[in-house]
Amino acid sequence: MSTASTIPYRPSQSVRVVYEPNGTPLFCGRDVAEVLGYKAPIKAVERAEGVTLYRRRVSWRSAKDCRRFSAEVLCLDRRGCEKLAEFRKEGSRDAARWVMTEMLQKAELNRPHAPEEPLQQEPAMPDKPADEHWPPVDVRGFEAKLDSIIAQCVMMKTQIGSLYGTQYAGQLNERMV
Repeated sequence: MSTASTIPYRPSQSVRVVYEPNGTPLFCGRDVAEVLGYKAPIKAVERAEGVTLYRRRVSWRSAKDCRRFSAEVLCLDRRGCEKLAEFRKEGSRDAARWVMTEMLQKAELNRPHAPEEPLQQEPAMPDKPADEHWPPVDVRGFEAKLDSIIAQCVMMKTQIGSLYGTQYAGQLNERMV
């Protein structure tokens, strides 16, 4: 899911911003059109020519009562916001100037940083294994190796029983169960 934040314009108005996984900011088209003073903000966004619209589902938190909700919004990229501000019919020049400069700058500054990918280096393979007594495990002979280890353990248990008596060997049997 994309991350989201808001950029306040006035006490009663703000623009919601959705950040894509690569960090690109997308602006809620309705909020931008309301700031610019359009009387029908959703129609203005839908009818804007040459603007690419992005439909995103985002979780928001209500500013009034702090409730959380999820909504699907039409979003604009940087170019779309500039075009919407350029072709405004109503509204003030201050709002258009704010959208073109401050809002876009604040969105870039608040952008979540994508984790940098480490440089991929080819691992250097050693010529010889570090411990020549333990070569890499061959899966085909794995069962035979396990059988030999189990056989060695059984032989050790028998030797311990013969050295320390049957009483100690009995204690080993109880622990192993």
